[in-house]
Amino acid sequence: MNIHIGKVIKSKWRISEIKISDLAKTLNTTPRNIYSIFARDTITIDRLLAFSKALKFDFFEFYLMKSEPLTFLTPNKKNPGGLKNKTRISIVIELDGTEDTAEAHIKKIRQLNAIIQMP
Repeated sequence: MNIHIGKVIKSKWRISEIKISDLAKTLNTTPRNIYSIFARDTITIDRLLAFSKALKFDFFEFYLMKSEPLTFLTPNKKNPGGLKNKTRISIVIELDGTEDTAEAHIKKIRQLNAIIQMP
């Protein structure tokens, strides 16, 4: 499945009525970088999660099969990621064969797991 995630994010941003400067501030980046992301066809997991939260849309649905939709709640001490505790996410990773690449992906998955507090 080929998807241009930047175009998808841009289309959701356009209907959100959020100013680009406000979106950039929420994502701790610059408007210029946001426009750069709109032009890309790939994105990191942590950045995709940030866009999902900021735009209140489950962008993971374009990559995942049989996932439950993400439900956004107000973050708190028990749930710092602001996601429903029973959210399930499946991730497919393509590796180039090096151990460093695998370790980098494993680290990102652990970070994502900690954020959404999967059981």
